[in-house]
Amino acid sequence: MRGVGGKAAVAGLVREACCEWGFFYATGHGVDEGLMEEALARCRALFALPLAEKERLDASQSKSYRGYNSLASGKHNCKPGPQEIKESFTIGREGEGPMRGGNQWPPLGDEWRDVMKKYFAATVEAARLVARALALSLGIEETFFVEQMTDPSAGMVLLRYPSSPDETEGVGCGEHTDAGFVTMLLHDEVPGLEVKPRGSEEWVAVPPRKGAFLVNLGDMMARWSNDAYLSTPHRVNAVRASS
Repeated sequence: MRGVGGKAAVAGLVREACCEWGFFYATGHGVDEGLMEEALARCRALFALPLAEKERLDASQSKSYRGYNSLASGKHNCKPGPQEIKESFTIGREGEGPMRGGNQWPPLGDEWRDVMKKYFAATVEAARLVARALALSLGIEETFFVEQMTDPSAGMVLLRYPSSPDETEGVGCGEHTDAGFVTMLLHDEVPGLEVKPRGSEEWVAVPPRKGAFLVNLGDMMARWSNDAYLSTPHRVNAVRASS
């Protein structure tokens, strides 16, 4: 979130992106790129496990709905359309309190768990830095949002979108907006994400950018900004995606 010209220049760029797109790339976020690459590698290792191993960690077994959701688990939303082509694994904040609880950990050893917990914590801190930039971009006190993030209900969802075998029905994840404040997306080199900017009915592909988070504003941010900022519809095109 650092840039030439200092905070004011960054805030201006963030405001422009939020008003037009509801998405922006964040660099200078403080998360080590090596840790980001490690997290992606651990994610691949998880989804490479045999299906039976993953299904032992089914999210329905967790009170906080943490764990594995298979390709057969259903759709992201209730809109008409084909079955979505994705599998996921959810990790959340541990301990006692609202939106906290235990995680189901895959049989990949302590190092897998420790890397993912470290990456999760680092990304939450990066989100706090983004929240400062968002506040400045709205012309309010820099700490306005971070003061509300002392115990955030953050979660981390690992996702895999296999390629669609059907060139006409490639829906990795259907059109939706995110419900929360911000989503910090780290994706690998494979394309697939598409967004629909304000005032358009056309889908625009969002290319991966190494070392950057793609920040996605959710419905809560749209509400907090009185709809000055967007919660933008987006989807994953599984014809493009491959893993």
